[in-house]
Amino acid sequence: MKTLVIGGTGFTGSHLVPILQRADPNGLVATASRTSKTYPVDLTDSESVHAIVQDKAWDRVVCLAACMRHPERETFVQTNIRGMEYLMSALQNAHFSGRLLVAGSSAVYGELNPWTPDALGEQETHAPTQPVSTYGETLLEREFILHKETAGQPFSTVMTRTFNLIGPGLPNPFAFARFAERTHRFLDGKVDAVEVGSLEAIRDFIDVRDACEAYLRLLELPMAPGDRLTCNISSGVGRATGDFFPIVEHITGKTIPTRVNPDWSNPREVRIQVGDSARIHRLTGWVPQISFEQSVTDLFSEYGTSPSP
Repeated sequence: MKTLVIGGTGFTGSHLVPILQRADPNGLVATASRTSKTYPVDLTDSESVHAIVQDKAWDRVVCLAACMRHPERETFVQTNIRGMEYLMSALQNAHFSGRLLVAGSSAVYGELNPWTPDALGEQETHAPTQPVSTYGETLLEREFILHKETAGQPFSTVMTRTFNLIGPGLPNPFAFARFAERTHRFLDGKVDAVEVGSLEAIRDFIDVRDACEAYLRLLELPMAPGDRLTCNISSGVGRATGDFFPIVEHITGKTIPTRVNPDWSNPREVRIQVGDSARIHRLTGWVPQISFEQSVTDLFSEYGTSPSP
């Protein structure tokens, strides 16, 4: 089995690549990125995308790459929309006949209250998509491209709506990574409190290791050529962002004072967003295994192994 992982050197890729290698020890798992010397690729460069896709007869292609933060909307468009158009064109030209998995985000939903699938149907199909960020808007457009361009092709496509990832390796500027880093600074006596934004927003947090296991299940799911599937990757539990601190206080045995920085407030911030994973459970049996408390503990401990800046 030959698997190409685009964007595989990042946070999610660092967990997914070893999982794919363990699942297929005799296969090839190639990590492609802008910095790779062996498999260089830039989604905004059509020639590099076509070259990497045509390099081998890939059985599976995973795309983890996306623009998440940038001051210019055009940068989101070039990576998340144009880049996906380039990838789909390259797969079609290469007569790709395997499985494409594109990791997306719950940002396509916007506000999302807890779900009751028995009464309302599966969330992926029945919940409104009302993104409030350029990131979410461009990822929703990307889903339309994937859906349209997969129809009638010899390959199948899985699009995930992955909720808020946490766990070891989470980088700045994600909130929990900032919290962990600044808490260690407080414990080292370098600051008198941990600066935070809003701690009241409700989010669905999923450990990156559980998410990667879900991706593996979806790569192995039987699908017919031309099939398209959208799946949430979520815990189904809503937690306040501030729930990070009681866990850390339990670990350290210390009270962690926080101070709200008004510059970090976002008037467009979604108040609540909770996912439902009934669809992926029905199709693959996947359920998350790692508790929120364990995810926070592993993340916090990891930040404590390096000197604080």
